[in-house]
Amino acid sequence: MRRAARDHEHERTEVVLPNKRANVKNEKQYEALKEKGMSKERAARISNSSGSSSRVQMGLHSLDDVLQEQVKDLESAEKQLVAALPKVAEAAHSPELKEAINEHLEETRGHVQRLEEVRGLLGMDRSVTTCQAMQGLVAEGEELLADEGDPVAKDAAIIAAAQRIEHYEIAAYGTARTLAGELDHRDAEKLFSETLDEESAADKLLTKIATGGLFKSGVNKAAKA
Repeated sequence: MRRAARDHEHERTEVVLPNKRANVKNEKQYEALKEKGMSKERAARISNSSGSSSRVQMGLHSLDDVLQEQVKDLESAEKQLVAALPKVAEAAHSPELKEAINEHLEETRGHVQRLEEVRGLLGMDRSVTTCQAMQGLVAEGEELLADEGDPVAKDAAIIAAAQRIEHYEIAAYGTARTLAGELDHRDAEKLFSETLDEESAADKLLTKIATGGLFKSGVNKAAKA
């Protein structure tokens, strides 16, 4: 009986021994996830994978979480454009269109810097995501760049693709600005507004280039002949 009692007590002692803590790469994120009620195992998994380029699912528990997801999505989108726009500018035939694309490339680099500043203002970690919507828009644009055809017709197609991208960004920055305003992140709201103004101006410039003579040029005359 005494031996059985000792064995039972030993088993109970083993059960309550704390588990060895798993190693985590991102201590700050790990602690934040636990505070939100996430299990240690899942928090450790997410913290150890947060350096990858894939989307890290932390959950949307507040408007701050939504805003931070928007910032990461926009940052990915802008970086994809920084990589894509030089090829678009090279493919453009119209000097005016080529200049507009190159100017917007420089603005886009500035947009990335603003988003990095917003990250600091919001106290965000360095986890990243991939904007799949921008991936699709860029891929669609790259397909038309490879097409053969009349240079003016290709310029018109480039403008169409570019304006799809601008409209996506205008919607995204508008949402981010509204969220920042609702959450009283005034400095972030101001940065979003500056970028939104530049995106809107770029969209209007593309329309001006198209309607200022591009669509009435030789390609249409040849089609009528």
